[in-house]
Amino acid sequence: MQLNEYLVIAMFITFIGLLFTGFPIAWILAGTAIIFTCLGAGLEFLEIPLGGFAEANFSVLSISVNRIYKLGENQVLVALPMFIYMGFMLDSSGIAEKMMVSIQNLFGKVRGGLAVTVCVIGIILAASTG
Repeated sequence: MQLNEYLVIAMFITFIGLLFTGFPIAWILAGTAIIFTCLGAGLEFLEIPLGGFAEANFSVLSISVNRIYKLGENQVLVALPMFIYMGFMLDSSGIAEKMMVSIQNLFGKVRGGLAVTVCVIGIILAASTG
C-alpha cells in the first residue's frame, strides 16, 4: 500500500473516533478535512511521495467560491435575515402562541381545525411580510 492509502484509512479512523466524542458532525468533518489536507500538503513539502497530491488541480475550488458569492448577491435572499428575525421575535414575545390559541379557539370544533388554524396563521404572516 502507498502512503496516501494509509492516510485515507487514518482519516476514516480519526473521523469515526471523533464522532464518539460528542462534537457536532459539521465541526468533525471540517476539522478532519483540514487536518489531513495540511498533513498531506506538509508531507508533499517534505518530498515524501503521496501519489500526486501536489499535481492536483485546485482551480475547481475557485468555481465553488464564485457560486457561493453569486448566491450571496441574490436580491431575493437579502430579506431572509429579517424574516428569521421576525419569526424569532414572534416566538420570544409569545405572539405566535397567542395567535395559535385564539385562532384554534375559533376553529377548534371544526374537523381538521388544527390544519385550518395553521393555514390561517400562514396567511396572516404572509400578508404581514409581503
